[in-house]
Formats: sequence, structure tokens, C-alpha cells
Amino acid sequence: MQRPIASLVAAVQMLSRGDYQTRVSGQDRADEIRQVAGALDGFRVRLAETKTIEEAAAAAREASETERAQRESERQTADEAQQHVIASLGEGLRHLAAGDLTFRLSRSYQQLRVDFNSAVDGLVDMVSRVNTAVANITNSSRDISSASSNLSQRTEQQAANLEEAAAALNQLTVQINASAEQRRLPSRLLVSARSTML
Repeated sequence: MQRPIASLVAAVQMLSRGDYQTRVSGQDRADEIRQVAGALDGFRVRLAETKTIEEAAAAAREASETERAQRESERQTADEAQQHVIASLGEGLRHLAAGDLTFRLSRSYQQLRVDFNSAVDGLVDMVSRVNTAVANITNSSRDISSASSNLSQRTEQQAANLEEAAAALNQLTVQINASAEQRRLPSRLLVSARSTML
């Protein structure tokens, strides 16, 4: 009896150390030791199952924690990137508001960078076209002013020429009338002399 009890004690010690793989010996006996060994082996199986469940739960907790940490890291990285983009865009808008059309975004989300730089390029093109239009309007205004001044001078010259022509025509009319009067004078004298003779 000493030997089977020592075997059971060894099995209990083995279980207390966490060894749940080795079957408890003595289950093939035909006495009470067999019942104790069977009960002890059932306890070993349940401990082994509990240990497996605990290990699975620990692995699941570790995996969940790892996944949570990874998601948190990704969220933090995304937040940092978003803050960088907001800061870059803010800087670009400050330059734009100050009239600096040379500033370009160099780092940030690709599409945002392309869109911002494209908008600034469009603004530069529009400002360039406005400057060209203003220059054309200025040149046209100068041309119109010059043409108006030339027209005014020509009008004044033509008015002066017209006045001279009117004066000359008036003088010619006076001379013609004087000449006609002189031609009529002999006729009148003759008519007057005939009327006195009669």
C-alpha cells in the first residue's frame, strides 16, 4: 500500500507544479487507489483544460492589446499627419493672403498639395492676365488721348482755315459788289443824263 500512495503523492506534486500532461498512475488497479487515481486524473484533465483556456484567453488578451496598441499608434500617426497638413495649408493660406504667389506646399497629402499648388498657379495666371489687360487698357487710353488731342488740333486748324476762307470769301464778295457797283455807275449816269435831257 505504501507504493501506490507514494505514486498518488507524486501525481499530486506533479499537478501542483503545473504538469498536466502525465496521466496519474494506478487507474488500472482494482482497489480504492484506483478510484482516487481516477478522480485525481479527472482533476488533472480539468486543470489541463483550464490551463488551455487561460492560455487561449491570455493569448487573446495579448493579441487584443497588441491590436489596440497598433490602432492607437495608427490613429496617432494619422492625427499627426492631419495636424501637419492643417499647419501646412494654414501656412500656404497665410502666404496667399499676404500676396505671396511664390509659396508652394512641399509636404502633405498628395492630392491636397496638388490642389493647393494648382489653385495658386491658376491665381498667378489670372493675375498675369489681369496685369496684361490693365496694360492694354492703359495703352489704349493713351492712344485714345493722343488721337483725341490730334483730332482737337486738326479741328482747331480746320476752324481757323474755315474762318480765313470765310474772311476771304467776304472780302471777295465786297470786291465783287464794289466792282458791280462800278459797272452800274456808268449806266446810271447815262440814265440820269438821258432823263435830264429830256
